[in-house]
Order: sequence, then C-alpha cells, then structure tokens
Amino acid sequence: SDVVVGISKEVGLAYLMLPHEIQKTLKALNSGQLTVRNRDTQEQTKRLYAVGHQLLYGVIGLGALGLGHWLNLEGESRLAQFHYYGAIACGVLLLLSIFKNRHTGSGR
Repeated sequence: SDVVVGISKEVGLAYLMLPHEIQKTLKALNSGQLTVRNRDTQEQTKRLYAVGHQLLYGVIGLGALGLGHWLNLEGESRLAQFHYYGAIACGVLLLLSIFKNRHTGSGR
C-alpha cells in the first residue's frame, strides 16, 4: 500500500513538473541557447543539390526533345536538330551527374 502511494506521488509529481520542463526548453530554444545538430547535414545538402541538378537536366532535356520533335513535324528540321543536340547534351550531363554523385557502400 505504501509502495503504491509512493509510486503514485512520483508519477503525479513528474506530470506536474512536465509543463515546467517544457517551458524551460522553449525559453532556451527561443533565446538561441539550444541547438539541434545533425552530423549528416553537409552530406544531405550535397545530395539534395545533386538531385536538383539532375531534375533540371532531365526536365530541360525532355523539353528540348519534345520541342525538337514538334519542330521536326512542322518541317523545321534545322531548328529541330539543334534541339536534339541540346537534349543529347542534357542527357550526357544527367548521366555524368548520376555517376559522379552515386555513393557505394554507404548502406543506403
């Protein structure tokens, strides 16, 4: 019986202290004294940067390919050829970016 009362007092006191702890944490966070660290931030930033470039190369390459096809259908074969070259260049840049930024052995 005394054990149950003791445990219930400890649990009750912990619940009463929780808002105080939250308030202390929020004050430290607002004053800039609390920091959140992530060891992989730089690596994740590099990956996100590479993915952004790859998306751009892919979208621009597909756009150039589609525009080249449309220009070819309209009889503008010379202009279409330039767009095809642009699509090929974007494809090469995309492949180079993929091979350059692949990570082997990282477990992911």
